[in-house]
Amino acid sequence: MFKFSVGKVTIKEGDTILKTITPLTDVEFRYSTSRERKTDAEGNVTDEFETTKTYEITISYATSDDIDLQTLEDKTLDLYFETVNGERGMDFTFASCTVADYSYRQAQDQFTIVTITFSKQGPLDSTPGEEPVRQKVYFGETGNWVQIGDSAYIVPSYTGNAQSLIIPTALGVLIRSTATLGGGALTITVRAYVSKDTRLELEQYCLNLFSQLSTGKKSLRVEYGGSSYTISDCYWVDASVSSENKLYTELTLKFIKSAY
Repeated sequence: MFKFSVGKVTIKEGDTILKTITPLTDVEFRYSTSRERKTDAEGNVTDEFETTKTYEITISYATSDDIDLQTLEDKTLDLYFETVNGERGMDFTFASCTVADYSYRQAQDQFTIVTITFSKQGPLDSTPGEEPVRQKVYFGETGNWVQIGDSAYIVPSYTGNAQSLIIPTALGVLIRSTATLGGGALTITVRAYVSKDTRLELEQYCLNLFSQLSTGKKSLRVEYGGSSYTISDCYWVDASVSSENKLYTELTLKFIKSAY
Protein backbone atom coordinates (compact mmCIF):
# COMPACT_ATOMS: atom_id res chain seq x y z
CA MET A 1 0.00 0.00 0.00
CA PHE A 2 1.26 3.49 -0.78
CA LYS A 3 -0.14 6.89 0.08
CA PHE A 4 0.23 10.25 -1.68
CA SER A 5 -1.41 13.62 -2.24
CA VAL A 6 -2.74 14.87 -5.56
CA GLY A 7 -4.13 18.13 -6.78
CA LYS A 8 -7.23 17.29 -8.81
CA VAL A 9 -9.62 14.52 -9.81
CA THR A 10 -12.48 14.62 -12.32
CA ILE A 11 -15.24 12.04 -11.90
CA LYS A 12 -17.09 11.13 -15.10
CA GLU A 13 -19.93 8.82 -16.08
CA GLY A 14 -19.13 8.18 -19.72
CA ASP A 15 -18.60 11.62 -21.25
CA THR A 16 -20.58 13.43 -18.52
CA ILE A 17 -18.62 15.20 -15.78
CA LEU A 18 -20.33 14.54 -12.44
CA LYS A 19 -17.84 16.29 -10.18
CA THR A 20 -14.41 17.94 -10.27
CA ILE A 21 -12.55 18.01 -6.97
CA THR A 22 -9.61 20.32 -6.30
CA PRO A 23 -7.65 20.36 -4.14
CA LEU A 24 -7.67 16.86 -2.76
CA THR A 25 -6.43 16.48 0.80
CA ASP A 26 -5.55 12.80 0.49
CA VAL A 27 -5.59 9.88 -1.94
CA GLU A 28 -4.94 6.25 -1.12
CA PHE A 29 -4.71 3.34 -3.55
CA ARG A 30 -4.96 -0.26 -2.30
CA TYR A 31 -4.13 -3.36 -4.31
CA SER A 32 -4.55 -6.86 -2.87
CA THR A 33 -4.63 -10.43 -4.14
CA SER A 34 -5.94 -13.73 -2.85
CA ARG A 35 -3.66 -16.67 -3.49
CA GLU A 36 -3.96 -20.44 -3.22
CA ARG A 37 -0.97 -22.67 -2.52
CA LYS A 38 -0.50 -26.32 -3.41
CA THR A 39 1.66 -28.41 -1.09
CA ASP A 40 3.12 -31.91 -1.23
CA ALA A 41 2.72 -34.65 1.37
CA GLU A 42 5.46 -33.08 3.50
CA GLY A 43 3.94 -29.61 3.47
CA ASN A 44 6.34 -28.06 0.97
CA VAL A 45 4.81 -25.50 -1.39
CA THR A 46 4.88 -26.89 -4.92
CA ASP A 47 2.84 -24.23 -6.69
CA GLU A 48 0.98 -20.99 -6.06
CA PHE A 49 -1.98 -19.52 -7.90
CA GLU A 50 -3.53 -16.08 -7.87
CA THR A 51 -7.30 -16.40 -7.41
CA THR A 52 -8.60 -12.81 -7.18
CA LYS A 53 -7.39 -9.22 -7.48
CA THR A 54 -9.04 -6.21 -5.85
CA TYR A 55 -8.41 -2.50 -6.26
CA GLU A 56 -9.66 0.30 -4.02
CA ILE A 57 -9.12 4.05 -4.39
CA THR A 58 -9.94 6.37 -1.46
CA ILE A 59 -10.03 10.15 -1.81
CA SER A 60 -10.58 12.86 0.80
CA TYR A 61 -11.32 16.54 0.25
CA ALA A 62 -12.62 19.59 2.07
CA THR A 63 -15.86 21.16 0.87
CA SER A 64 -18.51 23.66 1.88
CA ASP A 65 -21.03 22.19 -0.59
CA ASP A 66 -23.90 19.90 0.24
CA ILE A 67 -23.14 16.20 0.59
CA ASP A 68 -23.67 14.72 -2.88
CA LEU A 69 -23.56 10.93 -2.52
CA GLN A 70 -26.64 10.50 -4.72
CA THR A 71 -24.72 12.04 -7.63
CA LEU A 72 -22.24 9.13 -7.57
CA GLU A 73 -24.22 6.20 -6.15
CA ASP A 74 -24.97 3.08 -8.25
CA LYS A 75 -23.01 4.32 -11.28
CA THR A 76 -19.99 3.14 -13.24
CA LEU A 77 -17.46 5.95 -12.96
CA ASP A 78 -14.09 6.91 -14.44
CA LEU A 79 -11.61 8.79 -12.22
CA TYR A 80 -9.20 11.16 -13.97
CA PHE A 81 -6.35 12.29 -11.68
CA GLU A 82 -4.30 15.32 -12.75
CA THR A 83 -1.32 17.22 -11.39
CA VAL A 84 -1.66 20.83 -10.29
CA ASN A 85 0.72 23.29 -11.99
CA GLY A 86 2.68 20.26 -13.21
CA GLU A 87 4.12 19.79 -9.73
CA ARG A 88 1.94 17.98 -7.20
CA GLY A 89 0.19 14.66 -7.74
CA MET A 90 -0.05 12.28 -10.68
CA ASP A 91 -1.67 11.88 -14.08
CA PHE A 92 -3.60 8.63 -14.10
CA THR A 93 -7.03 7.23 -14.95
CA PHE A 94 -8.95 4.55 -13.06
CA ALA A 95 -11.79 3.25 -15.26
CA SER A 96 -14.95 1.33 -14.31
CA CYS A 97 -15.20 2.27 -10.62
CA THR A 98 -18.17 2.21 -8.25
CA VAL A 99 -18.66 3.83 -4.84
CA ALA A 100 -17.95 1.29 -2.09
CA ASP A 101 -17.87 3.57 0.98
CA TYR A 102 -18.73 7.20 1.76
CA SER A 103 -18.24 9.24 4.92
CA TYR A 104 -17.94 12.86 6.05
CA ARG A 105 -16.98 14.72 9.19
CA GLN A 106 -17.12 18.32 10.31
CA ALA A 107 -13.59 19.74 10.39
CA GLN A 108 -14.22 23.48 10.82
CA ASP A 109 -17.25 25.70 11.15
CA GLN A 110 -17.62 26.09 7.40
CA PHE A 111 -15.89 22.96 6.04
CA THR A 112 -16.74 19.29 5.81
CA ILE A 113 -14.17 16.58 5.09
CA VAL A 114 -15.61 14.03 2.65
CA THR A 115 -14.00 10.60 2.15
CA ILE A 116 -15.06 8.34 -0.73
CA THR A 117 -13.78 4.83 -1.43
CA PHE A 118 -14.17 3.45 -4.94
CA SER A 119 -13.99 -0.22 -5.91
CA LYS A 120 -12.57 -0.92 -9.35
CA GLN A 121 -13.80 -3.52 -11.84
CA GLY A 122 -11.64 -5.11 -14.52
CA PRO A 123 -7.84 -4.95 -14.95
CA LEU A 124 -5.84 -2.02 -13.62
CA ASP A 125 -4.93 -0.81 -17.11
CA SER A 126 -8.49 -0.81 -18.49
CA THR A 127 -9.60 2.36 -20.27
CA PRO A 128 -12.81 4.42 -19.90
CA GLY A 129 -15.73 2.81 -21.68
CA GLU A 130 -14.06 -0.60 -21.72
CA GLU A 131 -16.37 -3.28 -20.32
CA PRO A 132 -14.80 -5.92 -18.04
CA VAL A 133 -14.56 -9.20 -19.97
CA ARG A 134 -16.97 -11.86 -18.71
CA GLN A 135 -17.25 -15.47 -19.73
CA LYS A 136 -20.72 -16.13 -21.13
CA VAL A 137 -22.64 -19.32 -21.82
CA TYR A 138 -25.54 -19.62 -24.29
CA PHE A 139 -27.97 -22.46 -25.00
CA GLY A 140 -29.82 -22.88 -28.28
CA GLU A 141 -28.89 -22.72 -31.94
CA THR A 142 -27.66 -20.22 -34.52
CA GLY A 143 -29.98 -17.22 -34.59
CA ASN A 144 -31.75 -18.26 -31.37
CA TRP A 145 -29.25 -18.29 -28.51
CA VAL A 146 -30.42 -17.84 -24.90
CA GLN A 147 -27.80 -16.35 -22.57
CA ILE A 148 -27.59 -18.00 -19.15
CA GLY A 149 -27.12 -15.32 -16.48
CA ASP A 150 -24.86 -12.26 -16.69
CA SER A 151 -21.72 -14.41 -16.54
CA ALA A 152 -21.20 -18.17 -16.45
CA TYR A 153 -18.75 -21.05 -16.77
CA ILE A 154 -19.07 -24.82 -17.14
CA VAL A 155 -17.91 -27.81 -15.08
CA PRO A 156 -17.85 -31.01 -17.19
CA SER A 157 -17.94 -34.57 -15.89
CA TYR A 158 -18.02 -38.00 -17.56
CA THR A 159 -19.80 -41.24 -16.65
CA GLY A 160 -18.72 -44.39 -18.47
CA ASN A 161 -20.33 -47.80 -18.84
CA ALA A 162 -17.67 -50.13 -17.45
CA GLN A 163 -18.41 -53.31 -15.49
CA SER A 164 -16.23 -55.42 -13.25
CA LEU A 165 -17.05 -59.11 -12.77
CA ILE A 166 -15.63 -61.23 -9.96
CA ILE A 167 -15.10 -64.75 -11.32
CA PRO A 168 -15.12 -67.52 -8.68
CA THR A 169 -11.77 -69.36 -8.31
CA ALA A 170 -10.13 -66.91 -10.72
CA LEU A 171 -7.42 -64.38 -9.89
CA GLY A 172 -8.47 -60.72 -10.01
CA VAL A 173 -11.58 -59.50 -11.84
CA LEU A 174 -12.85 -59.42 -15.40
CA ILE A 175 -13.43 -55.83 -16.58
CA ARG A 176 -15.65 -54.96 -19.52
CA SER A 177 -14.88 -51.45 -20.67
CA THR A 178 -17.13 -48.76 -22.07
CA ALA A 179 -15.49 -49.35 -25.45
CA THR A 180 -16.76 -52.95 -25.32
CA LEU A 181 -20.21 -52.37 -23.82
CA GLY A 182 -20.94 -49.02 -25.45
CA GLY A 183 -22.51 -46.01 -23.73
CA GLY A 184 -20.94 -43.12 -21.86
CA ALA A 185 -22.53 -39.81 -20.88
CA LEU A 186 -21.10 -36.30 -20.57
CA THR A 187 -22.65 -34.05 -17.92
CA ILE A 188 -22.10 -30.29 -18.29
CA THR A 189 -22.92 -28.21 -15.23
CA VAL A 190 -23.31 -24.50 -15.92
CA ARG A 191 -22.70 -22.17 -12.98
CA ALA A 192 -23.94 -18.63 -13.56
CA TYR A 193 -24.82 -15.46 -11.70
CA VAL A 194 -27.37 -12.75 -12.41
CA SER A 195 -28.15 -9.44 -10.70
CA LYS A 196 -31.18 -7.16 -11.02
CA ASP A 197 -32.40 -3.90 -9.50
CA THR A 198 -35.26 -5.52 -7.56
CA ARG A 199 -36.07 -8.95 -6.19
CA LEU A 200 -39.19 -9.07 -8.36
CA GLU A 201 -37.09 -8.66 -11.53
CA LEU A 202 -34.69 -11.34 -10.31
CA GLU A 203 -37.43 -13.89 -9.72
CA GLN A 204 -39.11 -13.09 -13.04
CA TYR A 205 -35.81 -13.49 -14.88
CA CYS A 206 -35.26 -16.98 -13.46
CA LEU A 207 -38.78 -18.09 -14.38
CA ASN A 208 -38.45 -16.71 -17.91
CA LEU A 209 -35.04 -18.34 -18.35
CA PHE A 210 -36.34 -21.76 -17.32
CA SER A 211 -39.25 -21.45 -19.75
CA GLN A 212 -36.84 -20.57 -22.60
CA LEU A 213 -34.57 -23.56 -22.07
CA SER A 214 -36.21 -26.19 -24.23
CA THR A 215 -35.73 -29.84 -23.32
CA GLY A 216 -35.05 -30.50 -27.00
CA LYS A 217 -31.54 -31.25 -28.30
CA LYS A 218 -29.54 -28.05 -28.79
CA SER A 219 -26.02 -26.66 -28.26
CA LEU A 220 -24.08 -24.92 -25.52
CA ARG A 221 -21.83 -22.07 -26.64
CA VAL A 222 -19.10 -20.75 -24.31
CA GLU A 223 -17.55 -17.34 -25.07
CA TYR A 224 -14.72 -15.37 -23.47
CA GLY A 225 -13.54 -12.22 -25.22
CA GLY A 226 -12.88 -13.18 -28.83
CA SER A 227 -12.60 -16.92 -28.12
CA SER A 228 -15.43 -19.46 -28.08
CA TYR A 229 -16.31 -23.12 -28.48
CA THR A 230 -19.55 -25.08 -28.90
CA ILE A 231 -20.80 -28.32 -27.32
CA SER A 232 -23.43 -29.84 -29.60
CA ASP A 233 -26.38 -32.20 -28.97
CA CYS A 234 -27.10 -31.21 -25.36
CA TYR A 235 -30.29 -31.67 -23.34
CA TRP A 236 -31.25 -29.46 -20.38
CA VAL A 237 -32.33 -31.59 -17.41
CA ASP A 238 -32.19 -29.56 -14.18
CA ALA A 239 -31.80 -26.05 -12.70
CA SER A 240 -31.63 -24.57 -9.22
CA VAL A 241 -31.20 -21.18 -7.52
CA SER A 242 -28.58 -21.31 -4.78
CA SER A 243 -28.61 -17.81 -3.27
CA GLU A 244 -31.20 -15.95 -1.22
CA ASN A 245 -29.61 -12.55 -1.82
CA LYS A 246 -32.31 -10.00 -2.68
CA LEU A 247 -30.67 -8.63 -5.82
CA TYR A 248 -28.15 -11.31 -6.78
CA THR A 249 -28.45 -15.02 -7.31
CA GLU A 250 -26.35 -17.95 -8.44
CA LEU A 251 -27.78 -20.45 -10.90
CA THR A 252 -26.77 -24.08 -11.37
CA LEU A 253 -28.01 -25.76 -14.54
CA LYS A 254 -27.31 -29.30 -15.66
CA PHE A 255 -27.09 -30.51 -19.26
CA ILE A 256 -26.31 -33.99 -20.59
CA LYS A 257 -25.15 -35.37 -23.92
CA SER A 258 -23.84 -38.64 -25.30
CA ALA A 259 -20.08 -38.92 -24.93
CA TYR A 260 -19.83 -40.48 -28.40
